[in-house]
Amino acid sequence: MVYKKCYICGQDTSIKKNLFKKSKTWDICSSCNLLVENKIQTFSSLNLSKLPKNRILFLNKNYVEKQVLEKCVVEMLRKTRGEEEILDFLFNLDNGSLSGTCGMAYFTNTRLRLFTFAADGIGTAKLTGLKTEYSAALSDIVNVEIKKDLLGNQLIITDKVNGAKEQVYVQDIPNTKCFIKKLKTAAENVQFPEKQLSANMEKFRKLKELMKSGAFNKKKLEEKDFLVEN
Repeated sequence: MVYKKCYICGQDTSIKKNLFKKSKTWDICSSCNLLVENKIQTFSSLNLSKLPKNRILFLNKNYVEKQVLEKCVVEMLRKTRGEEEILDFLFNLDNGSLSGTCGMAYFTNTRLRLFTFAADGIGTAKLTGLKTEYSAALSDIVNVEIKKDLLGNQLIITDKVNGAKEQVYVQDIPNTKCFIKKLKTAAENVQFPEKQLSANMEKFRKLKELMKSGAFNKKKLEEKDFLVEN
């Protein structure tokens, strides 16, 4: 008996091959399915406002699009093989408001990746192959910005290899701005490690001075962002 290969790890699944039945493009094994479920739970627990949305116009409400979320997580795990830590992520990407696509962007401590794929209809019942793929080392990132045009808010990435790449459109401006800020900081830390080291040494120096002066007390220690802000 021939079984289908897992879309993420390439190992056999428990799903038998059927030449007469068309299946979705991302059959996965039980081990990878557990990874997907865990990652979805992690994303959901972090910030619900960042999850992919399906806007129901006549109700004027947004609903988390579970199929899109699952597809995004599957693609993300396939590309990272679960070996890289995801530092931040961004859903609700597409190739334009009328493109019928959706996707996500994320970065690790070494790379930025994004992708979109075709969705069929309002409920995205059919999720097909990738439409846009982009990957760049953080060391090559020059700039990331949002530029508004007739199709919406475009995410433009400039890197040392490809120059300016007009990749995708974003539907969530507040979370996109936060994502860009964190991405730029991560890229700077990779490109200019001495700058990060200098900043850390400066924080340590201030902390040492405060401890000597007696200004550093229990109250300050309990302030969550004390070291960051000072």
